[in-house]
Amino acid sequence: MNRSLAEHISGEKIAVVEEKDSSEQPVVRVFKSSGSEPFVETQSIPGDFDSLKWETFLPAEVFVSPGIDPRRVFFKQVSTFEVRELDFFCRHFSGMKIGITGTDGKSTFTTWLGEVLKRSLPHKKIFVGGNLSPPMTDALEQGFDGAVLEISSFQAERLKSARLDAGIILNLASDHLDRYDSIEKYFDAKWNLLRRSNLAFFPSDIEVPADLTIKSPCNFENSESIVTVLKKILPVLLKSMGGSDSPLPPQIFEDLPQLPHRLNIFKDSIGAVFVNDSKATTVHAATYGLLEIQKQVAKVKLILGGRHKGDDFSELAGVLRPQDEVLIYGEAGFLIEEHLVGISQKTRRYRTLKELLEVELSKVVAGEALQLSPGCSSYDEFSNFEERGDYFIQQVRRIRLF
Repeated sequence: MNRSLAEHISGEKIAVVEEKDSSEQPVVRVFKSSGSEPFVETQSIPGDFDSLKWETFLPAEVFVSPGIDPRRVFFKQVSTFEVRELDFFCRHFSGMKIGITGTDGKSTFTTWLGEVLKRSLPHKKIFVGGNLSPPMTDALEQGFDGAVLEISSFQAERLKSARLDAGIILNLASDHLDRYDSIEKYFDAKWNLLRRSNLAFFPSDIEVPADLTIKSPCNFENSESIVTVLKKILPVLLKSMGGSDSPLPPQIFEDLPQLPHRLNIFKDSIGAVFVNDSKATTVHAATYGLLEIQKQVAKVKLILGGRHKGDDFSELAGVLRPQDEVLIYGEAGFLIEEHLVGISQKTRRYRTLKELLEVELSKVVAGEALQLSPGCSSYDEFSNFEERGDYFIQQVRRIRLF
């Protein structure tokens, strides 16, 4: 159970954890807590969530980790009792609630929007978190006037009572097709946030569900940069929060915080560039990152690979310049090669990212960029995109920056 969430639930609390025992067999561990007492393990049950007898724990409010696939069998047993974290948050938070979703750029946009709201409204206390962390429930009972929340598609699913003052879809592109049966169902999870928002911001050039009759109060497109979208949305939000409707000073958008693993740029002594964009886990994000770095260097060596999430890498073909190269690695390597067959750019494939970097880091020359925008999840080789990005930086420093 989310520790912050658990702190705001009264009465007896039960945390049910699915894992594997020492012999790699599935086991469910049960932990209990009462009031503010720490959780104590009380039971270990062979099997997984799908074989567990959930009726022994019901009736109760059930909070399911958003990372668990709702297509699993056990969801039928708990769906009536499920409470989504965002439902719980909206029930208890009285300030302005802004939710941000989309395929790419959510974390950066959430951080930037929170920062410019703080600069524009210094008399208000603004919380920034959600899927980005810290968890949204950290904002409860701390006197915040507003909350700017990154909301994933997993968190937006199956909402029952949540109501937000504003919901924002930044962009929509293919993603998470390992979780959703179709791209339409993935998109619908995003739209679900806007169905529960008083103000709804979304790109003007995408198809809107028939049941969503609300109009976006400002105009932006699916492919626009997040800083452009920010500048268009901010005046509307400020007005709704009681701010001034006078023109915003340009300096309010200067020196916005950069998030780790999102187009972080390093240069060595000869002018070679190394880009850690490990957070780019979709083709849409990799394309955005590639276009940004192409503006800065004559040649990009683009690193793609990891575990495939259902995207079509052929979309990159129209963005690569003749002089660019593609370096492929990992579990999805062969599939990426198939998607990019016929491109004129040089490609090389490696078994792992570690093997790729051992070979390629020493070859980058002045005016070139070695860019990790993998377009895949990290789970074939690393625990998460942060670990993958950290490894990339470590190797760059070891071999090129010393």
